[in-house]
Amino acid sequence: MKDSRHEAIQYAHNNADRFLNELKDYASIPSISTDPAAKTSIQKAAEWTANELRNLGIINVQILPTTGHPVVYGEILEAGATAPTTLIYGHYDVQPVDPLNLWVTGPFDPNVRGDYIYARGITDMKGQIMVALKAVESISRTGK
Repeated sequence: MKDSRHEAIQYAHNNADRFLNELKDYASIPSISTDPAAKTSIQKAAEWTANELRNLGIINVQILPTTGHPVVYGEILEAGATAPTTLIYGHYDVQPVDPLNLWVTGPFDPNVRGDYIYARGITDMKGQIMVALKAVESISRTGK
């Protein structure tokens, strides 16, 4: 009997460079929620998130307009009536980057230094979104 957890973890290790590059792409979007000039970047981040869901085979992906920033929604309901429900919840917008002089590299120019990656939104919350999505990818590509 195969160990699906081991296979999913191995898949993640095998795809770590791609996962990191995709995180860098995501973090390079300057989706500053409080900046009215960033409206197109907010939309771009919403579209990037929705496309990532579609690439994972998530069904019914929508970008829903609101009076503020759009909400990205996706669902896949094919596991069966007795399967547990999993919810991934987060945000793709970031806070302002000021003061700029404290950044060693540009806030939207993701930079790996040692074991760390630096960019606006990496820890709140684009990084967490990517971890969840890449976990879904790793599990779904190696099993049910």
